[in-house]
Amino acid sequence: MQPEKSKHYARKQNAVTRYYILDKLLANRYHNYSTEDLCRLVNEELEELKPEKKESWQVSRRTIELDLHYLEHESPFVAEIEHYQIDDVSPRTLKTVKKSCHRYADPSFSIFTQKLTDDEKHLLGEAFTLLGQFDGLPNLEGLERLRESLKVKTDRQIVSFTKNPLEGKSLLGELFTAITQKQVLELHFHKFDTPETDRMVVVYPYLLKEYNRRWYLIAAAEDTGKLLSFALDRLDKFVPLSARHYKEYDGDLNECFEDIIGVTLVEGNPLQTILFWVSDYSKDYVAMLTKI
Repeated sequence: MQPEKSKHYARKQNAVTRYYILDKLLANRYHNYSTEDLCRLVNEELEELKPEKKESWQVSRRTIELDLHYLEHESPFVAEIEHYQIDDVSPRTLKTVKKSCHRYADPSFSIFTQKLTDDEKHLLGEAFTLLGQFDGLPNLEGLERLRESLKVKTDRQIVSFTKNPLEGKSLLGELFTAITQKQVLELHFHKFDTPETDRMVVVYPYLLKEYNRRWYLIAAAEDTGKLLSFALDRLDKFVPLSARHYKEYDGDLNECFEDIIGVTLVEGNPLQTILFWVSDYSKDYVAMLTKI
């Protein structure tokens, strides 16, 4: 098979995979994707799926344009796609330009929607009940609409958690969404000793962590890459920066908290060995806790 024909055959081979990736991107309401953005993200995911086929699986802007046309006009799915423009800042000229973007008219639409089995509905019902117990997590009205659209029943509570008091409870859910959607954030916060002074930092949000009945956001500063922790009761507001590129954390973030008490990460601090006495009556209980 000639090289050009081989590439054409490969593009046909991964068409379903491309549709799957595009289906997720077009349903996303937290980013504005142009054709170039869709092409880049599809190629990145294809490379992750098949790194050994990187060259043959890479697709062009024209391929994505044809995919969008097929999904909207020729496929049996009848996907209704919105084509709209936003103001964006060019990274080269730093001038405001018009950016043409694409998304599903209905964010709940999917070309891969299937009917749920009874077992799946039962498990989803338990999940909805569990999520409903977290004040501020995430967009409970949207969660209820999803439950009703799937005709999933939630009859009774099986798992119960201690609720953590937090003023502005929607903040927790909004940050949860920002992390899952990989949004760069401009945080506005104040310190305990200077509550009247507004401070601002641009961060990559990674983790919401609860400690001692308080919630914290763990994020990396955009300018230094240093991991920082912010108590949510000290956060005044945040602004998503859709034009900024999100940077993933390189490594396992949970490992950072294995050797510390609390949530404050201080770089360069040496580890210390702490010795304490435990009675015979409590030793097994303490030993069990150290394994959690």
